Amino acid sequence: MPWDDPGMNDFAQPLPDRSALVIGGGGGGIGRAVSRALAAAGARVAVADLDPQRAQEAAHELGDRAVALAGDVRRREDVDGFVERTVAAFGRIDCLVTVVGSGGPATPRRRWSISRRRSRRT
Repeated sequence: MPWDDPGMNDFAQPLPDRSALVIGGGGGGIGRAVSRALAAAGARVAVADLDPQRAQEAAHELGDRAVALAGDVRRREDVDGFVERTVAAFGRIDCLVTVVGSGGPATPRRRWSISRRRSRRT
């Protein structure tokens, strides 16, 4: 385990009986890797993702110490629901991880509006 390595810092300690809520992409990519690492360290993990199937698959992969949550981090009521359901499942939240990204370059409209704003300043 990584925390057995004497070269690791104090932050890389086991997390037994700790609960983590991984929101905004917990079911895929970096978020899924973070979810796996937290679970491997002994934490209970609430995996939240916009895609309910990805959240469920990631939670299933982590076993009985994980729950799946689906919702959109851009909506306050969804984030409030993540917190409520995590506390209901685990009793508390000790760690909050947000992994939110667009997964690609800006849309052409976005690039155009940035260019347009720059041209107005000059």
